[in-house]
Amino acid sequence: MNPIPIPRGKDADAHELARLQRMYGDIYRVWRTPRYWMATARVEHLEPTLMEESAELLEGRLRAPARRVGGPLARP
Repeated sequence: MNPIPIPRGKDADAHELARLQRMYGDIYRVWRTPRYWMATARVEHLEPTLMEESAELLEGRLRAPARRVGGPLARP
């Protein structure tokens, strides 16, 4: 029986991104840039934007997101 290969480099990032999207996609849109891992809230009561330099740090915040502070931006 062949072991499942461990993704490396960009493949590992794509695998991790897909996993985070599956796990947290109901409440956050998870995406990444070349430098940052990002999540944008899909619900109103959570912190609207999360940004971290690694998937591990982002997942820690996704597991225990802060509540949104304040309300909508004031309109003139």
